[in-house]
Amino acid sequence: MQKNTVDLTGMRFGRLYIKEFAGYKNRRAVWLCRCDCGNEKIIIGKNILNGKSQSCGCLRIDQTVERFTKHGLRSQNNDQTEKLYGVWKSMKARCYNKNQTEYNRYGGRGITVCDEWREDYSAFREWSFSNGYKEGLTIDRIDNDGNYCPNNCRWITQTEQCRNKSTNVFLEYNGTVYILKDLADMVGVDRKKLKRRIDKGMTIEEAINDIKRGEGFGKVSRFYKFGG
Repeated sequence: MQKNTVDLTGMRFGRLYIKEFAGYKNRRAVWLCRCDCGNEKIIIGKNILNGKSQSCGCLRIDQTVERFTKHGLRSQNNDQTEKLYGVWKSMKARCYNKNQTEYNRYGGRGITVCDEWREDYSAFREWSFSNGYKEGLTIDRIDNDGNYCPNNCRWITQTEQCRNKSTNVFLEYNGTVYILKDLADMVGVDRKKLKRRIDKGMTIEEAINDIKRGEGFGKVSRFYKFGG
């Protein structure tokens, strides 16, 4: 630690308890802080001393929610604001909470939430209602490897969300690409049975015919596997 750096270790500022010195970022001292809410965060010392940072971000969230409640925004939007707040919390949990069941597919892969949204629910709310949010839609990242930010997010239906999953299996039939589930529904076979047979090395035609024979159907049209 440089001589001109004030040692904040063990001090308390607002909701923050300063655990230890964490080095320098862009020549500015930064500190590992534990917030009263339980989160730990590295914060610039100058922001702590001038009162700009008094929590990990939860204080602003609590103030925002309180302001929305005070002005009746929850009831005016038929509880959509409350549901959207839950979407916002879940989005952050997927990226930062290692105990969250989906963390490995998000935070574990380096997916983050932009500072604008992570620190300010009101900014996320404003963007959402300005970009087509309504009850029943889900937030979707356009680039599956990109972060949660205004330029990479949109609101889509749950059905569209399922179609965009990286775990989907795609198959080609007569020049058209289908998701495994859609193809199975179209030819009238069980999706899991179809996948099991393909995984065992059957061609799509063999797999479908095998299922059909077991259910009393005849031979079906030829299908081709997409992607190998």
